[in-house]
Amino acid sequence: MPSFVLDQNLSFARAYVDPDNFRDSSGVPDSVKSLSNQIVGGETDNYSKIFLLHKWVAENIYYDYDAYYSGESTFYDSASILANRRSVCEGYANLLRDLILAQGIPCMKASTYSLGVSTNGGSYAVRADEANANISNHAHVEAWADEHWVIMDATWDSNNKYEDGSYNTDTPNGFYYFDITPETLALDHKYITRGNGKVKMQNGTITGADTPSVPTEPSALVFSDVSANDYFAEAVAWAVEKNITSGTSNTTFSPGATCNRAQILSFLWRANGSPEPTIPNPFNDVKNTDYFYKAALWAAEKGMVSAPAFGASTPCTRASTMEYMWKAAGNPAASYDGRFSDISAGSNYAQAVAWALANNVTVGTSATTFSPDQTCTRGQIVTFLHRIYEK
Repeated sequence: MPSFVLDQNLSFARAYVDPDNFRDSSGVPDSVKSLSNQIVGGETDNYSKIFLLHKWVAENIYYDYDAYYSGESTFYDSASILANRRSVCEGYANLLRDLILAQGIPCMKASTYSLGVSTNGGSYAVRADEANANISNHAHVEAWADEHWVIMDATWDSNNKYEDGSYNTDTPNGFYYFDITPETLALDHKYITRGNGKVKMQNGTITGADTPSVPTEPSALVFSDVSANDYFAEAVAWAVEKNITSGTSNTTFSPGATCNRAQILSFLWRANGSPEPTIPNPFNDVKNTDYFYKAALWAAEKGMVSAPAFGASTPCTRASTMEYMWKAAGNPAASYDGRFSDISAGSNYAQAVAWALANNVTVGTSATTFSPDQTCTRGQIVTFLHRIYEK
């Protein structure tokens, strides 16, 4: 790969594109909005939402090889693609963009020139004419989550084909083109434009980029459901700044929403620096395409969860939260004083609760009760994390 392909991609990726300019969902068809809500279900984390939407498109839309080879028209608007389940790369990008916008998440299209085997019919080598291309033959989308533009190409993650008038289904080999880095993207894609065509390269210089505003301290007050007087306000601002989680939309955080096991362990994994797991997958209900895959394996390494079942949707309780945090801290020794009538000294989580009390992570729900089986909300979880990780 000639270095100038990488250089150009990095120049595009570093160009500031204001996410607030790509929030408009007024043109998204109702059928697409309805499907988007069905796909994300009760998920509250924006990064997880866009992964679920990317996964659905890659698994359920078929590349229209009949149109590609014949030059005939195919379906390009998202409602028609949804109804007919086929298109080419432009259509994949249009549908995925609209599905993401329907969730209130900023999303934009980028155009590229596909390099190597996709273009020259069999060689992974990049020819000079490809590297020097200044017109696009491909499209993907980028969505704003966890304070960065997540690059994704559902077309290249999809193996489905519409060919000779037939739909041929083939599951993806993996979702390698979800949250792909600009450096890796440069192996087979050369940026031509970003920001729905606004950001371009002209005479070696990027044009059309936005001017970033003066950075300010993150504030939970950007969310309509978080006020300055809420006990979790500071923790919400911290969690968003540290990319531990984000809002459930551009205006809401949903502090009262219940967290499940996959979510709390993903938050904890991110709070601990998103370490790479070092063990093979021990779970029979976790795939390498799940957004929580690495968090689940990391949790298994730490002894937080046991195989063979992970139970991603299991509600997170006060007891399990303290136990997860205690084990993430390395199982430090702590002595439980028996103050709570609903926790015995011999319970699996007694030492974790003792550690949490000693470190001011939480207190009981009354002077004599801890309520270990009470489920935890997003507001509570980020508050617990803030108290221990922001010391």
